[in-house]
Amino acid sequence: PEVSANILTSDDFDDNNDANWTRLKGDWIAEHGRYEGHGDALSVCGDVNWENYMLQAETLVRSTEQIWPGLAFRVQTNSNYYLFKITPGATDTLGNNVYLLKVINNNVVQSWKKAINCPAKEEPYRLMVKANGGKIECYVDAKLVLDNTTNPPDSTPIPNGKIGLVCANGQASVFDNVIVRQIGYFFIQKTGGK
Repeated sequence: PEVSANILTSDDFDDNNDANWTRLKGDWIAEHGRYEGHGDALSVCGDVNWENYMLQAETLVRSTEQIWPGLAFRVQTNSNYYLFKITPGATDTLGNNVYLLKVINNNVVQSWKKAINCPAKEEPYRLMVKANGGKIECYVDAKLVLDNTTNPPDSTPIPNGKIGLVCANGQASVFDNVIVRQIGYFFIQKTGGK
């Protein structure tokens, strides 16, 4: 069985409840076993002292509208955090990209971008970030797509913070199966014998 000692938090929203989340921006509703945000929205959970962790969530993008869901991490306030977002299905130059943004005092002070093929589809995208010390890696469907070590490198990373879910560009975004695992946790399982 899976050892779950390194799980900091998880939520599948099957109880249609977001009691563990704090809605900082926009409108949010937990229903039908999913968490849906409307407008330019941010909802967070966890501990501001969390440092090194992996955040993963599923998001649905079922139309060609500019629906830009994202994962916020190392969230210290509603104006200081990192954001990994995907812009699938959009028909303009902003579409079919992934972005890693560093937001300080509500201003994007550093950004990384990569074009990827991310069409609208019925199956959810699995977004994941790994924040370990000063290194950040971003994944789509288990494929590494971005990190913060190039063009230019992130010289003063945000060291810790909560996790969050984001709706960008004013459109509704749907999330499910959020899980946060601590990085660098060592679990020693006691076995039988003398």
